[in-house]
Amino acid sequence: RVWLALEEAGVSFRKEIIGLKVFGEEKPQDYVDRCVAAYPTAAARIGPVPALLLPSSGSQSERLVLGSRTAAQFVEDSFHAGLMPGDPWRQSLVRTVMDEADKLCAAANALVANKNEHTDKPYRAALRAAADDMNALVAHIQNKHIGDSGPYVLGQSYTMADIFLAPVLDRFRFVLPELRSVELLDGRESLAELMKSYEARPAFQRIAQSKDFYLKGYSYKARRTESQPIALPEDVAALAVAVEKDVIIAKVLDSKDDVDKIVNTVAPRAWVSVLSDDEQRSDKFSFIRDRVLEESNPHVFYSHVPLAAAALGDELGDAELAFELVRTLSQAPRPVVIQCATGRRAGAVYSLYHAHAAGGAAKMSDAIADADRLKLAWREVPKLQTFVEHGVIALSHTPECC
Repeated sequence: RVWLALEEAGVSFRKEIIGLKVFGEEKPQDYVDRCVAAYPTAAARIGPVPALLLPSSGSQSERLVLGSRTAAQFVEDSFHAGLMPGDPWRQSLVRTVMDEADKLCAAANALVANKNEHTDKPYRAALRAAADDMNALVAHIQNKHIGDSGPYVLGQSYTMADIFLAPVLDRFRFVLPELRSVELLDGRESLAELMKSYEARPAFQRIAQSKDFYLKGYSYKARRTESQPIALPEDVAALAVAVEKDVIIAKVLDSKDDVDKIVNTVAPRAWVSVLSDDEQRSDKFSFIRDRVLEESNPHVFYSHVPLAAAALGDELGDAELAFELVRTLSQAPRPVVIQCATGRRAGAVYSLYHAHAAGGAAKMSDAIADADRLKLAWREVPKLQTFVEHGVIALSHTPECC
């Protein structure tokens, strides 16, 4: 969206590709550090993309604009590309379409990322509803509000509504049929006509990718593997707080040998660290990431989502972090190792994930039952218990979030 906005504005810029963890790529730590330096928030700690890096201005620190909506609007505000109409009523129509485009994108991503085909039904229903809503909304705006049927959402005017919708339609018209047997444009005439119009624009042609490109990227996120229970020998089992089917909740790993035992015995496809940023960089723990990412372990997808117990307690911050952790575990290929310093935080993350993955709205009683069954010690830490409570409340209102 931001790339498309820049192309439409005719701005000169340099593009740098940042890997996405959900596509099996490693996100550069220096990029994450720059995001945190710019914005000390939970959202910044995951290194969100896209981002605009602005030219330095005098003695100012580095200026980053993070997030698709904020950065795309920044392009319009700065370069006056005519992507937002002057009339407040039409502006409200554009923003409504932008909101619905976000919902459509989230619903499509949720279905693609779901690892269990037996639980696809609600994800498919949510996607169908979002796509039908978008198709009906576009038709209604064109026929009832502006009396102009195209070629764009607001008739002859190409706006931020199109900037937000075009990349979503483009990628998922290829990805959904191939990876989840769902047609996005068939039977949705308004969306299909928009896509034809977008394809004719030079700016769109410069940002659009091939079908194979999209499928290669999303195939990692969409990959499903049959869950197989893990059986560990005694010496390896001693390194885990708990083992649940295809998930290992690791405790203290004191040496490279400990890491090698788990990697060589379990052959994990994913390793999720919830160490704090300071712990991750410390001599005591930094060797773990380095060892997991050894060239001899090319199959392991490593992810770091910092969970610092001292920073917990804010309901909104806890909710944002819970979303990110549950999303990471939902999308991680199996088997997966969750690791912190003692196993308490890793156990809390697993209980939160499991309460959500059980289906329906997440419940605190499920998380507590999970902790009791697996003898997880997070309930002994008040801040972790509060974190799980906040996370469960947030997830219970958005069961399709991940």
